[in-house]
Amino acid sequence: MAPDAAFSRAADSSGRRIRQRDRAQIERLTAYLESHVGEPLRLPDMERMTGLGTAKLKYVFKAVTGMTVREYQNHLKEQKIRRLLSETELSVAQISERMGFSDPSGLTRFFVNHAGVSPTEYRKAHRNTD
Repeated sequence: MAPDAAFSRAADSSGRRIRQRDRAQIERLTAYLESHVGEPLRLPDMERMTGLGTAKLKYVFKAVTGMTVREYQNHLKEQKIRRLLSETELSVAQISERMGFSDPSGLTRFFVNHAGVSPTEYRKAHRNTD
């Protein structure tokens, strides 16, 4: 499920309703994650940001977005890497640094794992020629 379409769900998969206040906290968190892709944000930071404990944060996040926190972060990271590869002239090393990877090989492993192709192959196939 796409992150932006996930907020229309009123209940989790078992039919239990999610409190509006908890939903609002998750929506605030996802907005933060979207605007800070590539920056480290750990679960304790998310707990402080939302006021939810670990178990409840994980449960409500999955119920609202349809993804775990890690899946959501990885989805956002993959989408941003795709944009940077197709819309900029930044090197893989520069994108790697911008996205918080310790080296270009880390970005390459991540991207191959999530997109199924190397960053170079993706760039060749999706280069924005406008």
